Amino acid sequence: MKKTFLLAGSLSLLGLASTLSPASAEQVTSVNELMSNAQDESLGQVTSVSQLSDVQPTDWAFQAVQSLVERYGCVAGYPDGTFRGNRAATRYEMAALVNACLDNISDQFATKEDLEALRALQEEFAAELATLRGRVDGLEARTATLEAQQFSTTTKLQGEAVIAGQYGDFLDSDLDFRDVNSPGSVLIRQRAAQLSDGNLANGEITGRIPPNNAAGVAQILGITPAAAAALLNPANNTKEGQDARNILGVLNGINPAPGAGALANFDPNAVPGALGAVFPFPAEARPSVLSRVRLSFNTSFSGSDLLQTQLEVGSNGRDYLTEGLGFSNSSTFPLLLGQGDAPTGLADLGALDYSGVPNTVVLRRLAYSFKPFNDDLTLTFGSRLFPSDFVDFNSYANNSAQDFGSGFFINNPLIIQNAVDFPGGAGAAFDWNPNGGPFSLRATYVAANPTNAVAGNCDNNFNFAFGGASCKGGFIGDANQATAELEYADTFGSSDQNSFAIRAQYTRASTYNVHSNVVGANAELTLGKFGVFGRFGYSIDPKRDVANLATADPFDELGKVDLLPAGIADNNILTWMAGVGVNDLIVPGSLLAVAAGQPQVFTGVANFLPYESQWNFEGFYRIPINDNISLTPSVMVILNPYNIDTSALLGPGVDSTVIQGALRATFSF
Repeated sequence: MKKTFLLAGSLSLLGLASTLSPASAEQVTSVNELMSNAQDESLGQVTSVSQLSDVQPTDWAFQAVQSLVERYGCVAGYPDGTFRGNRAATRYEMAALVNACLDNISDQFATKEDLEALRALQEEFAAELATLRGRVDGLEARTATLEAQQFSTTTKLQGEAVIAGQYGDFLDSDLDFRDVNSPGSVLIRQRAAQLSDGNLANGEITGRIPPNNAAGVAQILGITPAAAAALLNPANNTKEGQDARNILGVLNGINPAPGAGALANFDPNAVPGALGAVFPFPAEARPSVLSRVRLSFNTSFSGSDLLQTQLEVGSNGRDYLTEGLGFSNSSTFPLLLGQGDAPTGLADLGALDYSGVPNTVVLRRLAYSFKPFNDDLTLTFGSRLFPSDFVDFNSYANNSAQDFGSGFFINNPLIIQNAVDFPGGAGAAFDWNPNGGPFSLRATYVAANPTNAVAGNCDNNFNFAFGGASCKGGFIGDANQATAELEYADTFGSSDQNSFAIRAQYTRASTYNVHSNVVGANAELTLGKFGVFGRFGYSIDPKRDVANLATADPFDELGKVDLLPAGIADNNILTWMAGVGVNDLIVPGSLLAVAAGQPQVFTGVANFLPYESQWNFEGFYRIPINDNISLTPSVMVILNPYNIDTSALLGPGVDSTVIQGALRATFSF
């Protein structure tokens, strides 16, 4: 037995030596041949690794050298007290080292008599050893149970801070109302002059602006026609467009004419050009700084559940798309796009998602998630949550702090209703992933005004954009949405470096007297570092309430009419976006992505000028500074904002395109 072991050990050590010296590929025929070619330089035996001056504890092979020196005593150093571990070993040196080690190992092995004595002791105490083994096994089982079940309630803090600077403006100077000779200023004076005379282009006396004196002549701004004419004279407009702004406010029907009261009977669509009443008065552009901080306290009671309490505070910073365009009344058709930071329309214009966050601390999320049976099913309920928490995920376009900044690109504006997801609300959701496979089924219901015990007085009654029934509120009242999503997601490729996901979606919503049934799709494909992604939504025949006729059931046909006026469109709305992305471009962990889309397209539009579908474009490049900090420059371009074609109002060549650049820093911890 001893000889067999020594032979095996000799072969293994010689094999190791062969890997250390390329020359070992040559055949060795005898020990004499090796010895005859030995180098002249002699080696000195050492008994401690400390005797080797060039071997340090930090060397990667220190322990191996230490063992050969101090345990087996078979390593010799050079006469100068060095080991020279970085030089190549010759075959002769390795032969001498192996021979010395084998001699020492054989001397240290126990004799046959020692082995017999050890076997006798093992047989004598066999019963005691068996008992001890059983006790150890039982102790290990109980220890494993304790480790599996031991858990104490734990709360972890997770935070995210966004600081961004932006600058945006109209590209066309013709829309500068501070210039009294610009086409925009001229248009406003024309509209005001027509109303000042009380006539439309066909000469009809409308009386829509009631007289303010016995003369019986309709007035603008509550002054006599003669004074109005002087006001409308460009030479007298010396307030950097403020007079034009005042006129526009009256034309929009939302500002009272001084001394004349509110223009309750004013019909903006009767003005020649159809939409003179909703034409924007853009403010002078200025750079701005925005910020948003979210602190999440994630508490687990069992290790498989989560209570999330999230606080949010911002700087109330605005971007140009939030307040710079100057649209005074987004309720007038076709302004179904939400204005600024309030959910006044059916979709998001595309402003920065972190703009308009109040500078007071608010409870943004309070929700509890748990797994009632196994890891396949997760249930969530809470008094503050959002539809976007559970559906419409996308790896490239879903997080305004890490990818696209525009609210339009991070979620489908018809599947995720702006009037519900902007304020959030009470609701519930489930996520079912059978056996951890590629299919997942999700659903959620959220009500934006859940605190009302009686109808009316809604917490988030920003704007009943389409008139009609009063706010119902409550957990089942306006505004609310229910959404279901079926997802198939999987990976493929030799090392699963590619992935694919497609999500079929359905939303049924009642938002500020508008009732929608929406079908949608969300897809993404990643091939190595490259990805493509997109969303699509289609609202089928949306309805709106008629005052004093609508029933409590938001989908009861009684008291409801088509959302879009008859003869204008076919009463269907669609939205879409598509983009491409490249991961790890130049900088590891980076993401470059661009996307284009239309937030709201009315199908079958005919004879309704100046309607033109809005287009959104955005590109960004996220650069990771480290694991917790990223820097993201981005550019957004919007054509035909609010679905209005300014060239139809002001003439060919007048462009309302808006461009906005931003630089965002994100801190995650």
